[in-house]
Amino acid sequence: MLSTESKIKNDDQENNWNNNENDDQPEYIAKSTVSSDGAFDYGFGLGFQFPLFRGKKQPDGSMSNPILINMELKWSNGGEAKYLNAGNDGSIVLSDPDDGPVTTTLYPDQSKTDLFNISIGIGF
Repeated sequence: MLSTESKIKNDDQENNWNNNENDDQPEYIAKSTVSSDGAFDYGFGLGFQFPLFRGKKQPDGSMSNPILINMELKWSNGGEAKYLNAGNDGSIVLSDPDDGPVTTTLYPDQSKTDLFNISIGIGF
């Protein structure tokens, strides 16, 4: 799921200049989800776990917990999703106020959502 949010902020609220500790006002005046899209994906993964330290034998005969290294490789083949890239010129176009009420036109980008993820961790 990809989504783009827009916020209108007030510098006084953002910088907390009102010094009212009991004020529950958010840091923004208005907030809206401008664009959202989703894509179905499927994939597979492979994981390994091997001991880094096997543990020590305790005086009572039990073994302390071993330290394990975890390594995972995951591939997800995703569909295409639209997203709004506000950094691109022309992705958000406002009409001319002289032509009447201002309207906003969005021109989203589209991209594949494939993902290859490598995870390495330590476990006990």
